[in-house]
Amino acid sequence: MNRIRKLIQKSVVIVIFATIINVSYFATALAVVSASTLISLANSSRAQTGLGALSSNSQLTSAAFAKANDMLQNQYFAHTSPDGTTPWTFIAASGYDYVYAGENLAIGYTDASELHAAWMASPSHRDNILNPNFREIGIATVSGIFEGAETTIVVQMFGSSDYTQPTSEASSEVTAEASEESPGEQPAEETPQPTPKAFDLVMEKVGFSPNRIFTGEEVTFKAALTGETSEIFYTVGDQKIDLKESVKSERNSKEQTFEKTEKLSKEGEYLVTLTVLDKSGNREIKDLGKLKVEKKVIAKDTEGMTLIGNLKDTISSHWIFYTISSLALITLAAFMIFEKKIKFSQKLTASLAAWKL
Repeated sequence: MNRIRKLIQKSVVIVIFATIINVSYFATALAVVSASTLISLANSSRAQTGLGALSSNSQLTSAAFAKANDMLQNQYFAHTSPDGTTPWTFIAASGYDYVYAGENLAIGYTDASELHAAWMASPSHRDNILNPNFREIGIATVSGIFEGAETTIVVQMFGSSDYTQPTSEASSEVTAEASEESPGEQPAEETPQPTPKAFDLVMEKVGFSPNRIFTGEEVTFKAALTGETSEIFYTVGDQKIDLKESVKSERNSKEQTFEKTEKLSKEGEYLVTLTVLDKSGNREIKDLGKLKVEKKVIAKDTEGMTLIGNLKDTISSHWIFYTISSLALITLAAFMIFEKKIKFSQKLTASLAAWKL
């Protein structure tokens, strides 16, 4: 009997431990976008245009985390919150006394290089990264549940506390080298031959529909190409929609077709772009027009259905967690019942023995 009891106790400990590991996984698995890598990529892009490097600032980082957590807590994804709070409010609350400030947002990305490339492909985000007025940067990467699904939100804050623009080491070095050469002399350079692009888009099969929806409704994104690609994704505003794992054609087919349906919940009008990359780093970006997401008014009598729908989405996206948790509770309950039966049996045996005496 003691052997069975010890076996049940060990089983309970194992199940509870597995549950703890599973919870830790959900809390950290998606937070793989490195803030330090994003800062390095931003400074590399700035250096290529002759701008000085941005230095990491703890107050801007604090403001970025506050903004990211606020978006998750209040379930919105926008520069201005539903109650009218702007990015500058978070920056000022962190104690950063700014003269210039800016903000970039992203959601759904798990790779820093892809995210930086998407920002650089967007004129407004690129302008922030390459703004000569900015001298400092702070980045937050936070994972959590947004609209019923696990995702990662990235907030990139820029700032400058004075009017002095940062000097550029790259531009000063170029000037020094140029002054040592005689007028008219140009250094000989070998022009590298570019690697041919490994893919070709089939444009008549590229696009999205519909181009006008209400918040919470779905849009289908399609693409087709010949050849090989390492990455293929749509960008809708700050949101990335990855098509790589959404292949609809046969693997041995010369033409690959991709299709993915995505629910969009952020109100606004967005430029939609398709980005394709191959293993050699060749990139093709296509602007495919604008998508308008309008606010949907939900009547009070449908709020219960909305809550039930969100609950179903949450359970379906966390089925492993709920399964392990249920097993842990069932095992624990069985152990407690088993313990009570043993105690009852012992008492009954003792009572019978006393009665016989």
